[in-house]
Amino acid sequence: MGIKFAKDPLLAALKTAAAFAGKFMVEKEGLPLEQMTLMRLMFNGASLIIEATNLEMGIHMEIPAPGSSETRSYQLPAKTLLDAVSASGDEIELVHEKAGLGVKTQTGKSTIKNVGGELIPLIDCGAAATTTTHFTCAEMAKAINMVAFAAAKEDEARPYLSGVRIMPEHGGSVSFVAADGVRMAVYTTRTTTPEAFSTAFTLPIASVPAIANCLAIQHGNVALTVISNRAIFHWNWDENENNFNGYVFALRQADNFPDWHALVPRTCKTKLTFDGALAAALKTARVIARESDELPKVTLKINDLKAVVESEVAEVGATSTEVTPISVEGMNGVEVSFNVNLVPLAQIGASGTVIVGLNPPQEGAPGPIIWKLPSVEGWQYLLMPLRSF
Repeated sequence: MGIKFAKDPLLAALKTAAAFAGKFMVEKEGLPLEQMTLMRLMFNGASLIIEATNLEMGIHMEIPAPGSSETRSYQLPAKTLLDAVSASGDEIELVHEKAGLGVKTQTGKSTIKNVGGELIPLIDCGAAATTTTHFTCAEMAKAINMVAFAAAKEDEARPYLSGVRIMPEHGGSVSFVAADGVRMAVYTTRTTTPEAFSTAFTLPIASVPAIANCLAIQHGNVALTVISNRAIFHWNWDENENNFNGYVFALRQADNFPDWHALVPRTCKTKLTFDGALAAALKTARVIARESDELPKVTLKINDLKAVVESEVAEVGATSTEVTPISVEGMNGVEVSFNVNLVPLAQIGASGTVIVGLNPPQEGAPGPIIWKLPSVEGWQYLLMPLRSF
């Protein structure tokens, strides 16, 4: 007699866990060592526990398993397990067998052999004290993703930039920050649970997609634990939402993230407000700019309360689009060039209205371009302009 599950929630849980699964060296009799991506499934008599880790991040999920009485543990190849469950109908039955785990469907049964040896380290973060935040799981995922695109991907010289910084602010706010030395995205929002964010930490960028995607499909509020070497995000099971008890963790990045406040100019010499026409003009300019063998350069010129967006590549062509700002404050006669590939056009286009702050060079150093979206309070994006030689 096996343990029956509805296919869709079980498959969703397995797919989520697979994003955390690491590769381990598996020994097979008479054969060379083989690398295999493994997940652990454990039955404790009441629940099915799914675990996966690549040693830098990991996941632990508990799914109610009515009818489960045996205590069993399996280390299974992730792809084989996913393929077997995907091929089933609406209901699936997991059966304990001598050789491994049986996956029984309406039309047949697969047996996936258990991989011997204690290869996957036990994941035990559940006992750590947690503090529930005011963020739902989906809101936490969204906040992380609002800045993660600006993080350095793999900067060996500055590894502290390869992540998303989550930190407390004065007055009961929390900030999410990411930077790569050329750009920086910041999202600051009020929180009714500042105690949950009392310890600042940096979430490694390599772990962000798996953690954000996992949290995005959970329900209820997320609880947070920050200990010496890791950050842990918890959620609780909700029977009505097919949501399961669980948590994800990532090893903390080095704590020498720069003070982002010091990088943001207190004022801007020129402030312009645009509607969606600016995003359209930038997209037009990008068509030519991206054909350059060098950086895809676009220039924004402000004269007589008009804005012109230009790009030119000698061997290809040029674009010039006039855009009338909704408002212009401060200095006129300003010109700035930037890498258009680093402009978050998706966010700007979706917002409709964007505020752009410009600062002329001081002592030969160009000031950052500041982008803000009135529809997303607390979000700002700094982009260093290209120098002219």
